[in-house]
Amino acid sequence: GETTTDGFKRGRNLEKIGMKAQDTSERFFDNVRVPADNLLGGPGMGCVQLMQQLPQERLVIAIQAIAAIEAAMEHTIAYVKERKAFGKQIIDFQNTRFKLAELKTKAALYINSDMNGRGYLGVNGSHGLQHFASEVARDVKDPETGASVLARAVAKERVANYESGGHGNSSADLELGALGSGSDFTPFLQHLGVNSLDVGFEGETEYGVYHSAYDTFDHFRRFVDPTFEYGVALAKVAGRLVLRASQAQLLPARESDFAASIAGYDDELHKLADGMRVKTLELSKLLDDDAYALATDPKKPRAAPPRAAEVPYLSFAELDNAIAKLAQSAKAFDKEYARLGAIDDAGANAARERLNATLTELEQSLTDSHGLPGREWYQHMIYAPGLHTGYGVKTLPGIREAIEERRWDEANRYIGVVSRALNAYSARLDRAISVP
Repeated sequence: GETTTDGFKRGRNLEKIGMKAQDTSERFFDNVRVPADNLLGGPGMGCVQLMQQLPQERLVIAIQAIAAIEAAMEHTIAYVKERKAFGKQIIDFQNTRFKLAELKTKAALYINSDMNGRGYLGVNGSHGLQHFASEVARDVKDPETGASVLARAVAKERVANYESGGHGNSSADLELGALGSGSDFTPFLQHLGVNSLDVGFEGETEYGVYHSAYDTFDHFRRFVDPTFEYGVALAKVAGRLVLRASQAQLLPARESDFAASIAGYDDELHKLADGMRVKTLELSKLLDDDAYALATDPKKPRAAPPRAAEVPYLSFAELDNAIAKLAQSAKAFDKEYARLGAIDDAGANAARERLNATLTELEQSLTDSHGLPGREWYQHMIYAPGLHTGYGVKTLPGIREAIEERRWDEANRYIGVVSRALNAYSARLDRAISVP
């Protein structure tokens, strides 16, 4: 590596938990002068360029994970082709073929964790998993208080809502946040349509060293989670999520939670469009009355903002109807789900398998192969990182961003796209509980 530039020095190799075959070292820059020919990007843009590359880093990690899964599958197939029992290859047995097909098709849930420290449990992800995550959180104790991590997270949310003047969550469950980007869940949820959760503790430490030379094991041990108790708590949460999802007769789901979240997002869109319409009319009145010219300080003149075109009334009826249908289908599905979960009857196995098959692929109904405007790779129509918000999430992004940017034809078009996705979702719920 580089060793000759004045002011640059390579430090020690850092102690790492994983990927030990790849050295990660400290780098020190002391008044280093960079020749103009060596400059990448513009001056002062280093952090911006780093943040632009981080999503690609996440995708590479996710691709590696998927490749590892596929490699494991290939090695398994090679093994069962080589190994013989009772005079024939193992792969020729019917049960082996069933198991291989099962491994290939049952990607039902992706659980992610990125950063962790002292504080409160935060869970973001697919909203049909909200109650499931809350049940797990109820059974894990907070290391500092002895209360459940659920009780502490809900209490923090209630206090924050009260102090901000907002409306509190009346449910005893966690209120899941929507997922944008910035970690390895991105390809699973927003490209493949796999149910995803991102879990971690935060709120009592300032973890401002992420992806810097100071993001070390020593720093974590001294300042972030000195006793590693919250690492243990995270392991208990993630472990329970995995075990309960994999061992339950029915995959975790409460579709009414998802329907309620979508209804909330739809209400936000109505208010966004109506608010923009009111503000546009107010601006037009100010410009007509020459209010900006009269209100400005002549010694500090201020130009009036440009006049904006009127905000049309969008075709929300199709979306509203799709959401109403989703609420009905979700309620019926949850009722049948509860019935099948309460009985221990082998005769109900076929019905449970039908529900599980639906839940495995249900999230895929919310994707569209054409993707979102300007970022076709992002195919989820409910959750996506905003085009201008970095990792920050936009819900119903195709509609919301079109309204924000005043692209009215595009907004109406994505109202149709999202409505069809929600109707497909509802139809799958209905088929899953219909008597064959």
